[in-house]
Order: sequence, then structure tokens, then C-alpha cells
Amino acid sequence: MKKTETVTVSFVVIIVLVVLALIGTSYYFFNKYKKTQALLSNPTLAAKEEVKKITDQVSKLMMLPTKEEPIVVTVLDKKKLKDQDFFKNAENGDKVIVYSVSKQAILYRPSINKIIQVAPLNLGDTNQPIKISLYNGTTTVGITTSLEKDLTGKVTNITIADKENAKKTDYEKTIVVDLSGK
Repeated sequence: MKKTETVTVSFVVIIVLVVLALIGTSYYFFNKYKKTQALLSNPTLAAKEEVKKITDQVSKLMMLPTKEEPIVVTVLDKKKLKDQDFFKNAENGDKVIVYSVSKQAILYRPSINKIIQVAPLNLGDTNQPIKISLYNGTTTVGITTSLEKDLTGKVTNITIADKENAKKTDYEKTIVVDLSGK
């Protein structure tokens, strides 16, 4: 082979490798884009993804109840929780994992991958029905019906008193308000 032919073959091989790398990278990012779009269009799926991610991380640190889907909530304002012993070391962004059947609550800090607190869950008189109202604060249609199915499947003695659209539709987080003071 002549030197010119070797250079040409090497150049063609490099071009083919670059094109393959570009195609592979494009395919990877396109799949990431599709997954993100699916999560954005279905908040229930996004919530389930977050629950799975958090429970996978915590299961590496401690044994978790099996055959039970927990409820995961985020601490948004630690100042409002300072009077409760369970939250005395809580920080904004911490996750609270609640297992209602196993009656266990876990305070987990994802930023440092540590369990901050574990406590038994006292739901009070479990014979007493829990009445709640659901308000859809997003533009996603049917989110309250989906949430109702999730809650009634996970929490015993719960009754959905009312389902409506909120006055605003630009809420970024789910807010739970205890109106009873208990």
C-alpha cells in the first residue's frame, strides 16, 4: 500500500468513528429527552420515580418494610416543624418516608445520603376516619382522581370529602395542610 492510500484509509476510519460517536450520543440524549417528557406529562409517574429512587437509596442504609408502597414528602420549611421532636434535626430538602401499614417514619437527607431519624408512626385512633379535600393546583387533568386512588390504596380509613381545582394552577409542589390541628 502506498502512503497516500494509508492516510486516506485512516482518514475514512476516523470519520466513521466520529459519525458513530455522534449517532450514539444523539440516541442517548434523545432517549433522555423522551423520558423527561413522559415524566413532565404524567406527574403520577414522576412521583413514583421519585419514591423508587429515594427508597432504593435508603434501602442501602437500612432494612425497609416490604410489600408496602411508602409515601414520600419533602421538608420545605423546617421552621414550621421545629416544635416536633422527629423534625428537630431536619433541614429543608430532607425526605420523609412514611410507611402507614408498618407504622414507621424515616427522615432521610439525600444531600449527604444519611438517615437522620427513624420513629414509629402514631396515626392516633385508626378507627377514626380521616377526611381530606384534594385540590388540583396544576394544569394536569385528572390528577386528583389519580391521587385519590393512591391514597385510598395506601391509607386505611381515609375519605375524600371533596375534589376540586385550586384557584391557581401554577403550584410546583404538593402541599398538605392539617386543618384539624392534630
